[in-house]
Amino acid sequence: MTVLTFDLPRADCIPVAFKEFIHSEWLDHNPRSVEFKFEDKHLIINHSHKESLRIVVPWHVKDLGVFFLKTVSLPRSKNNYDLALEIARGTVGRLVDQTENWIAAGLQVDETIQQQIQNVKSNFQRATFSTEEIRFDLANQAIRGSIQLMGEISELFAELIFELRRNESQPKTSLLGCQLDPESGKLQKALENIFNAGILQIPEYDQPSPKVKTQLESLCGKLHQKGITSCTEPLFQLSEFRKQDFATIEDAEDNLLERGKRLLEQCGNEFKLIHPLAQVGLHENNGWSDQEQIHLAFELYSMIKNLQPQIPLLLGINQPFGESQTVFPLNKSPIQLADNLIRMDTPIAAFCLEFNLGYYPQGTWSRDLYAFNDLLDAWAHFDFPLILQLQIPGGVKKRLESEANEFEIAAALDSQANWIRQITLLSMAKHNVAGVFYGNLIDQPSDQYFGSGLFNNQLKPKPAVETLRSIRELMNR
Repeated sequence: MTVLTFDLPRADCIPVAFKEFIHSEWLDHNPRSVEFKFEDKHLIINHSHKESLRIVVPWHVKDLGVFFLKTVSLPRSKNNYDLALEIARGTVGRLVDQTENWIAAGLQVDETIQQQIQNVKSNFQRATFSTEEIRFDLANQAIRGSIQLMGEISELFAELIFELRRNESQPKTSLLGCQLDPESGKLQKALENIFNAGILQIPEYDQPSPKVKTQLESLCGKLHQKGITSCTEPLFQLSEFRKQDFATIEDAEDNLLERGKRLLEQCGNEFKLIHPLAQVGLHENNGWSDQEQIHLAFELYSMIKNLQPQIPLLLGINQPFGESQTVFPLNKSPIQLADNLIRMDTPIAAFCLEFNLGYYPQGTWSRDLYAFNDLLDAWAHFDFPLILQLQIPGGVKKRLESEANEFEIAAALDSQANWIRQITLLSMAKHNVAGVFYGNLIDQPSDQYFGSGLFNNQLKPKPAVETLRSIRELMNR
């Protein structure tokens, strides 16, 4: 058993509500649970792995909220590690390494950005050689500065890619990663056209009339409109399909296929895109194991493809970072689930990664932006187009409890807009991303991810509405 001991600079440096989610990360980026305990002013980690591990810890970043940040790979040591210093080392290192890779591939950053990077590095270096009294503050300054710079530099990266595309230039392969093969490229172009046709414009209004209010609320249901088919609502979510209702997996399969056929008949033949199943990979889906989820998905998609052979089918992957593996360490990662389905020749046209950001424990935990960059690059190896669904809390700060879920959520109004802008721009700069859509229009008390609407329940727009409009204008240009 390997023991890692961290000195805690302050008793409250790890937010109490998120302490249970401390975990490790392997070199393959898969999260794994670890045994840990707090003793005096120490965090003690026990693990049975021979190799060194990155330790991932929830950390409150001033003005930005709670982030799950990781150290560099840490071997066993007779001496204690300083937790703030190691989190800063990992965060600053990620900023420097990724930024230098982009610069080497053609990204240009001005003197202001270069000076800010130098300031972050300087704060970390000063923290390394400082006394305990000021080490914590300097390390936190380095962490906060790194996270903010990641957003700025990612936007520069996105602008560079958009400019290359406008000029029809061929970007360096090292900047974009591997290229899609010609057939996949054609499919992605078709998906982009479908995506752009299927996303409904957010209407302009100040004080909505009852008629407009009714129209807006109707968009929160299944958006299978005549002439377009929105991908924002799946036909099924595994969380709504209960294992205990069936005696065998065959019974469940028959029921799922029958329900699928009925829904297809109700929606008619106006489909341009079908999202048959969501929340694959979430291991609290009423007891469905990995193999059962794979089996049900394969049968459902095969049936729909037989009925609608010309229509692209999406598959929704919940928690694409694999958060549930911290509770179920022997289960497959989201990428492993996708790989199994691809090897079975499941008729999937694209994967939909569901980022329900900032909802604990069943959502996507907040990370620095370069973690999203790494994840999208990892999925690029499948040579399948990606569509991203975003749901991010805005203007809420509470604990939500219901029969099915209990979430800890905390976000300011402007943080929702910032996350949407940063993730959308970074994602659309990736060659394997066909589109990004937002999954919730209006806050409703019954929403699974409460508070993620672009409008509050009084139909007042949040700042994120204007952010999405500006992004659409940028993409249209």
